[in-house]
Formats: sequence, C-alpha cells, structure tokens
Amino acid sequence: MLKIKIDTSIPFFEQLANLVNEQIIDLKIRDVYERWNTFLAAGEPLPLEEIVKRDKKILRHKKQCIPSNAYLLGVDLPSWFGDFKSKNRIMVIGIDPMRGNEDFKLARADKMQHVIIGTPYAMHDYKNRDLVKRNKHYFGFIDAISSENFVYLTDIYKTFFYTKDSKDVKKRSYKYYNDADKENVEEKNSVRNSVLNALYQEIDLVKPNIIITLGGISFSQLTNKSLTFKQNPKIEKVHFTVDNLADKKEIDILPFVHLAAHFPSMKLFIESNLNKELKKGENENYGKLYYEILKKYLK
Repeated sequence: MLKIKIDTSIPFFEQLANLVNEQIIDLKIRDVYERWNTFLAAGEPLPLEEIVKRDKKILRHKKQCIPSNAYLLGVDLPSWFGDFKSKNRIMVIGIDPMRGNEDFKLARADKMQHVIIGTPYAMHDYKNRDLVKRNKHYFGFIDAISSENFVYLTDIYKTFFYTKDSKDVKKRSYKYYNDADKENVEEKNSVRNSVLNALYQEIDLVKPNIIITLGGISFSQLTNKSLTFKQNPKIEKVHFTVDNLADKKEIDILPFVHLAAHFPSMKLFIESNLNKELKKGENENYGKLYYEILKKYLK
C-alpha cells in the first residue's frame, strides 16, 4: 500500500526546494509538504481552509514566461513515493497543473490575484486520493508502481494559467507557450527552453530510467513528436533527441493514454498492450492494469 506521506528526507529534497524557488515560485516548500503530511498521516481529508493559496506576485513570472494578464493560476509541487534506492526510478509526467473557477471558489481565492498550490493528481490530499471515485485510477497506478519501484510525479509545464490574446480570445498556458514560439521565429524554442528548464533539472535530480507521459499532449510537448493513440495504441518507446537532453538518451519514454480518457480510448490502449478484453461498466481499476503494462518495460 502506498506510503501515505511525501518523504522530505529524500536525498534530493534540498536541491529540489532550491529549484522550485529559483525557477517556479518563492515558497517555503518544506513547510508546505510537512503541513500536508500532517493530514495524510492521520488519514484525514485536507480542510478547505488548508488549501495553499498565495499572491501570484511570488511566481517567477520571467522564468516561466507568464503574461501580466494571466488568471486562474496553478502550481503543482512534485510528489514521490516508494524506495528511492529501487532498481527502477519512474517519472510520471502530465501536462500542467490545471485549475478552474470552481477551484478558486472552494479556496476563496481571487482568480486574478492568487495562485493555488497542490500536487499532480492531488496526491497530497487524502480525500482526493482515496475518497473521490474518479481519482481511483491515478491512485491505483501510483500505488502499484511504488510498491516495487520509486515513482516521481510532475508536469511538463510548472505554471498553469489562462490568458487572452490581442483578439480577446481565451488561451490555455501551454497553447500560449506554443504560439509564443511560433510568433518569434528568430528566437525559436526560446520560450519552450525557458519554461521546460525546471523539468530538465528535475530529470537530473531523479535520474529516471523510465518516463511515462500521460496523454498525447504531454508526450508531444516533451518530445516534439506527434502521436495519435487511435492510430498507434500499442506502446512504442522513444528517446530524447532535443539538445537540452542529449545526454539522457538512455531514458525510455513510454506514451500512455491519459487515465482520465474516455472508455473507448482506455479500452483500445489496454487491450492493445495487455491482451485483455475490457467491457464498459466493469468495476476495474485501470491504474492497476496500467502497471501490468508498465511491468513489461521494467528491468
């Protein structure tokens, strides 16, 4: 069973704390983790008043290329589970720490002035990990991985936001980043390199032998390669080719269908990679099936 706390005695913690402070947000992250751990260890849901919100001024706006009119901002601090000395160190990477109006209402936060801080898939909150039915697949996957391996959860992009372009059209952060590079052809990839620098450093700290991307967008943003699961449901591992990660070509990158995908996509992916027939309505934990797929690639 997944160790309930996020272990702040992990060897790279101080380096990670410095990375977060320098690249993402000016925050005493040890204090934040320890506060979350108080409730996790007790098996208690995180009270609404314990939702971490801060003034957005403490974000590293320049390094994260955050526009001045950004709103509904979110940052997810990474989380990790299992034995760091395990033979396999696995990074599970999503796209970004998505937030919505409802999140800000619950936190009694100002969507224009605050940033809400959490973890990928809300693994810092017992309520979301164990009591919210739609999250059971995430928990099942991470629980299964960490029982025999070390697993580290993070995102491609460290700050989520919405903004509006010159035509007043709403734009999600990763789309804003992509368009910013396209509009500045002479400085190609300057925005991408800036906002992905934190992720590159995380990879240096964790030293994974496998990276799992959840969803086609995460895969394409990480690798600069396109992927359509309907055409290629069977996993084909790839490796880094970008200049920043030229020394990490030994890491296997495995594209997985997102655990929040619609059933037909999950069915096609699992059946193609596990030779197991799925029927809609079965009370199956897809996360555990995902681990069965992953085990084929472990050392």
